[in-house]
Amino acid sequence: METKNIKLPNELIHELVNHWGRWDVYQKFYLETLAPQLVENPGTGDATEKVILYELKSQLTSTEWNNLPKLIADCRDGQLKKTEIEWKIFHEEELKEQQYKERVLKEELRRKEEQERLRQETLRKEEERNEYLRQEGLRRQKEQKRLRQEELKKEKEHKEQLRQQELKKQEEDARRRHHERLRNNLLEQLYHLLEVSFLECDDFYKTQCQNYISREDFEKIKVEFVQSWIERATNRKPDTEQAAAIASFHNNFQVVARAGSGKTTTLVNRTLFLLKHCHIAPNEILLLAFNRKASIEIRRKLLGLITNGAEFAISSEINRRRKIAGNKKNYDEIEVATVDEVAAQMNIILPHVLTFHALAYAIVHPEESLLFNGTEGEAQGLSRVFQQVIDDHMQIPEFKAEVREIMLEHFKSDWERIVLGGYDRSGVSKSPYLACSRFGPPSQSFIKCS
Repeated sequence: METKNIKLPNELIHELVNHWGRWDVYQKFYLETLAPQLVENPGTGDATEKVILYELKSQLTSTEWNNLPKLIADCRDGQLKKTEIEWKIFHEEELKEQQYKERVLKEELRRKEEQERLRQETLRKEEERNEYLRQEGLRRQKEQKRLRQEELKKEKEHKEQLRQQELKKQEEDARRRHHERLRNNLLEQLYHLLEVSFLECDDFYKTQCQNYISREDFEKIKVEFVQSWIERATNRKPDTEQAAAIASFHNNFQVVARAGSGKTTTLVNRTLFLLKHCHIAPNEILLLAFNRKASIEIRRKLLGLITNGAEFAISSEINRRRKIAGNKKNYDEIEVATVDEVAAQMNIILPHVLTFHALAYAIVHPEESLLFNGTEGEAQGLSRVFQQVIDDHMQIPEFKAEVREIMLEHFKSDWERIVLGGYDRSGVSKSPYLACSRFGPPSQSFIKCS
C-alpha cells in the first residue's frame, strides 16, 4: 500500500482534535454530540471536517468508523491506538524494514564475502607473489651460485691453463735450450769435421744432425767454409753456386753455364780442395776434358795453385823452349812437356787429366791407330774417313735417297748448297762440300764432374 502522500488515521484524528480548539468548554459536546453526528453524516461538518472525515472513512473499517468518538476521546487522553490500516501499514513497513535489513544484511554479507574473496584473492596473489619472489630469489641464488661456481671453475681452469702454459713454456724453453746446446755442440763438431775430415761431414749430418740442423743451414755452412778455404788458397772467392759445386762429393754433380762463366776454374778449385784439404791422393782423381787444349789448361792451372812459383816456372820454361824450337814443334806439346817437367822438379804428382779419347785409348789399348780430329790445323783423320763413307754411299741410288732425307732433316742448308753446286753428281769436285762438312771439336756448354 502506497502511503507516501496519504495521512494515516491517527494523524487525521489529531488534526480533527486540533480543529476543535475549545475542548476545555465544549469537550462533552464534541464527544457526545458533534462526533456522533459527523459519523452519521460526514457532510454536515465544515470544509475542514469534511476533508478529514472523508479521508478517515476511506481508511477506517466500519467498526473503527462507528467508534470514531471513542477514538477522538482516546486521542485527547493520549491513549489513541493504531487503527487496523495503521497496523497493516506498520507491519508492511516493519516487513519492508526487515526485508531492507535482510537485504542490507545480505548485501553486507555479500560485500563481506566479496571483501573476503578479494582479501583471499589478495592474500593468494600476495602469497603467489611472495612465493614467486621466494622462488625467484632461490632461482637467483641458485643462478648466482651456479655463475659463481662457473666463474670459480673458469678461474680454476684459467689458472690451470696458465700453469700448464707455464709448464709447457718451461718445458719448451728447456727443450729449446737442450736443443740449442745439442745444436751448438753438433755445430762445433761439424766445424771441426770441416777442418779435419771434410768428406765425413755428410754422413755425420745424416746420422747426427738432421733433427737439429736443417739441410739448408748445413749446405750453407759447407759453402761458406769452401768459399773461405778457396779464397785463402787462391786469393779469389768463388760465388755460392761455384762453392756448392766444389763442396758436393757424395753424388753426381753437373755444372751447366755459359762459356767463360768459370766452369774450368770451378773444376780446378774442386780438385785443389780434394788434394790439399781432403787429402785425396792424386792418382785417385780423374779429370776429363773434351779436347787436349782444355786438359793442358787444367793441368797448368792446377799446378800453379798447388805450389807457389809454379806458374812463373812454367811460363819461363815455355818461353825458353819456344825460342829453341821456333815453328818446328807444336806449342801444345811444348806446354805439356813443360808442365810435366816443372811438376817433376817440384816433386808434385798431378791427378789424371785426360781427354775422352785419351781415356778410351787408355782403357782399350788398341793395336791400330785411333781416328780422331785434332785442334784446328792438326790431323782431321776422323772427318776424312767419315766423309769418304758418305761419298761412297752417295754413289748408290738406294742409299742416296736415305742420305738426302737425313741431310734434309738435320743439314738442310748444307744439302741445298750441295745441290746448287752440283756436288751430288759424280765427277764433280767435292772440295767445297768437304770444307763445309768437316767436323770440328765439339763445343759443350757444361762440364760434368763426378
